[in-house]
Amino acid sequence: MVAAATAAVAAVTAAAVRFKRVAYEILKRNLVDFDMTLNDLKIGETGVISAVGGEGALRLRLLDMGLIPHTRVQLQKVAPLGDPIQILIRGYELSLRREDAAKITLGGEERQ
Repeated sequence: MVAAATAAVAAVTAAAVRFKRVAYEILKRNLVDFDMTLNDLKIGETGVISAVGGEGALRLRLLDMGLIPHTRVQLQKVAPLGDPIQILIRGYELSLRREDAAKITLGGEERQ
């Protein structure tokens, strides 16, 4: 009985993971209107910042660190437990909490 329940839980978990991957790929291909954030990048992927969210001091701190619209960023590393992440921006590496990275919208065009 326990083995059957364990197998059922494993099957449901695997199905949920597959569904999440498929849904993400659909959104990523812009088949649905979706604003990608810095938090959504995978290791090695790049994006261009289109907007910096956040309130007050947090937003100013992000802008001061060089996270401004029309700037290209690349996800370099992710910590073993998923937080923080390390990005490459303007020639230097910057570590951010995932919570802060979720406030940075990607999708703009890079200015020369």
